[in-house]
Amino acid sequence: MPIDGANIGELVLELEPPVLIISSNAGRGMYSIGEAIRTRHAGTMRMHHLPIEALLPPRAVEEDLSRYRLIASRFPWLLGLIYRMPFFYRRKYLREIHRRTTHLELLQKTIATLGARTVIAISHRAAFWAGALKQREGLTYQLWGLEAEYGPSLAWRYVFWEQMNGFLSPQPSKEIVYPFPASVDVRQVAIPVNEQFSALADHAGNKNSVLLTGGYWGLGRLFSITTQLAAAMPTMHIDVVCGENHRLHQRLVSRFGSSPNLRIFGVVDSMVPLTRRAGAVISKPGISTIAETQAARRQLFLLRGLPVAEDHNALYAVRHFGAQWFSLANLKRWYDAA
Repeated sequence: MPIDGANIGELVLELEPPVLIISSNAGRGMYSIGEAIRTRHAGTMRMHHLPIEALLPPRAVEEDLSRYRLIASRFPWLLGLIYRMPFFYRRKYLREIHRRTTHLELLQKTIATLGARTVIAISHRAAFWAGALKQREGLTYQLWGLEAEYGPSLAWRYVFWEQMNGFLSPQPSKEIVYPFPASVDVRQVAIPVNEQFSALADHAGNKNSVLLTGGYWGLGRLFSITTQLAAAMPTMHIDVVCGENHRLHQRLVSRFGSSPNLRIFGVVDSMVPLTRRAGAVISKPGISTIAETQAARRQLFLLRGLPVAEDHNALYAVRHFGAQWFSLANLKRWYDAA
């Protein structure tokens, strides 16, 4: 399977412009994918990109994003229940069909103002709301969904499939089990990444430098892993990206701020410079991190991620991209062999 997103690039050229890409701020991986598509085609067609959270009323953002972030940060085990129980997704689907609780005027106005003839919805959240609006108002834009996961998702079963024109997935079509009508154009695509990551494949990273990240929200055992790495491999250069996790950032600065071999970052504009320096990336299995690391041909060591979706991502990365589960023993074996 190609990993540079070229096949989705060919598809986009078939779509009727202007094109509006709607992603999600849930972890920012979806947003990174949207930007990868937009920047690839910025000079060839009219294309816009916005997160769905900027187009929804506060109540919907609270339900879709704020609550999800709280659970992911403090009670991740609950996600295992939510991701496996149809009740939550079915309730939301039936509510918007029969009661139309959520006001979608801003989403509708944005599509009209941009004159969008095609909407690419990255993630089930974006696809759900774009499909709900299309059905509710009888709109005619083409709607394509992009499944940004390396495995099945219960949430995709409860979108407005009759409003979808196409569905894109990194999975082979024979493995997709969603109830879409026969009229939906289903295609397998590689997860798009910024072309700058692909360019890094020609430049080997420094084996004495690792990049440690817990995604945009800074989740995972980053403090304890940094402590382990600093003690076990004192000459290793370590870049730690904390994202929006300000508490983690403060703890790391307090503990390692004077260390000559550690650099500690909060939110960064781009992961490209840090990936360029690194020989290996240690991360939870977020979709964009996996795709970007693979495109850059860096060794990926996986931390335990969020239940279900990131479990699927991790399994796929181990099977197809040569990723390994993180341990000091695995890292040292890679270091000695690099």
